[in-house]
Amino acid sequence: MKSIILFDGYCGLCSRTIDFIRKYDTKEQYSLLALQSQEAEPYIQQYNLKTDNFDSVVLIEENQVFIKSTAALKIVKNLNGTIRYLYFFIYLPTPMRDFIYGCIAKNRYLLFKERQSCKTNYFLKD
Repeated sequence: MKSIILFDGYCGLCSRTIDFIRKYDTKEQYSLLALQSQEAEPYIQQYNLKTDNFDSVVLIEENQVFIKSTAALKIVKNLNGTIRYLYFFIYLPTPMRDFIYGCIAKNRYLLFKERQSCKTNYFLKD
């Protein structure tokens, strides 16, 4: 079964990141769903994810939920190319990683603009 990535479909940074993942997910390991989409709703309900502020990428892998920097690093670990070496940062303390992640997440609309329409879901072949 594929891992599921839930992302903010209105965030420019998230949209660029999803495009990057699609390009380097050569093993087609991920299904990509905008948090705001109907297709994401069952996962939001099943895993009790908060919906008031979509400020984190969410990775659902083997019935476990990962968020923030842990999700991002677990995702890059499985991508093709040198980007996977960023996984090394998993060894930093989670609060330190999540602080940096949070600073970027809080300013993502300022830095990367908000999209006028929600980014499309990408269901990769099973």
